[in-house]
Amino acid sequence: MSLIYILILSFIISFLGVKYLIKLFSSKSFLDIPDHRSSHTNPTPTSAGLAVVIASIIGFLLIYNSQDFSSWKYPVTHCELISTLITFIILAAISFYDDRHDTSALLRIFIHIAAVIIGVYHLPDNFLLFDGKFPFITDRIILTIGWVWFINLYNFMDGIDGITATETITITLGMVIIGALGFLPIEITQYASIILVTFIAFLIFNWHPAKIFLGDVGAVSFGYLLAWLLIRGSVEFSVLTLAILPMYHFIDATFTITKRAFRKEKIWQPHKTHFFQIALRKGLNHSQVVKRIAINNVFLLCLAIFAALYDCATSMIIIAFVETIIFIGFLINPKK
Repeated sequence: MSLIYILILSFIISFLGVKYLIKLFSSKSFLDIPDHRSSHTNPTPTSAGLAVVIASIIGFLLIYNSQDFSSWKYPVTHCELISTLITFIILAAISFYDDRHDTSALLRIFIHIAAVIIGVYHLPDNFLLFDGKFPFITDRIILTIGWVWFINLYNFMDGIDGITATETITITLGMVIIGALGFLPIEITQYASIILVTFIAFLIFNWHPAKIFLGDVGAVSFGYLLAWLLIRGSVEFSVLTLAILPMYHFIDATFTITKRAFRKEKIWQPHKTHFFQIALRKGLNHSQVVKRIAINNVFLLCLAIFAALYDCATSMIIIAFVETIIFIGFLINPKK
């Protein structure tokens, strides 16, 4: 099956699946009931990520069975892909349960660490994220901590209508463009395109005012899968270039959680102190905030493409970091 048909099929499955879940999850037990820590005001169905997960798995498997990637230096092996997808499914299933019944933060982080250890184990043996700047074990420890953090920051940042879908779309679009320019393996590019189209389908229903939320089932599982794609892309490309793409999410989540930790707050509990939530309190609505973040993400995407084309990842990631800090300053102080 050609890629275009796989993409169309993945989009349709995600679209129809999310639409069906809106009706199915409209009962009280599947509603996200707002409280004083919520950024929404109306009870809204959640766990749409279930449909997006299913659509993405089907797309990944169809791509793997339809293409021959053996000519690449470090192709994704059958064992690695199946292991990644099984871990992805397990995380989605546990997170779906967590959407209904709150599990302990300690148990969740233990599961995330276990999932990441499995993912790291299946990476190519001679792959070093930092190109040998650190000993192998140190490199793997940093990689594991970073991967676990990415899962959690992706979940933490899923706080307003459209934000996670928009972030996912711009990250995967960036990977598709960089891959189309020849800097990423074809298989990683095609896997990214699957996530891209499934989240476009989801965003149709998640744009403000959202008809359904992604839920932990989507935020946690895709935090894992996106991190795997970014890391897997770094096996044959610059990790610094790809790290530019999620820069806004990284800075917002890392700064906010660090600030809460210093205040001795329970960082695993819901709150309203992320920068995008501050922007809401300053008078912007969900769509205005997400549109601003999307524009910034497009700029980050352009920096990543420039870094790829002109081999200047270090300078571009510094520019991306500084620019995103400046952007956040404008975001939380909107003009009246």
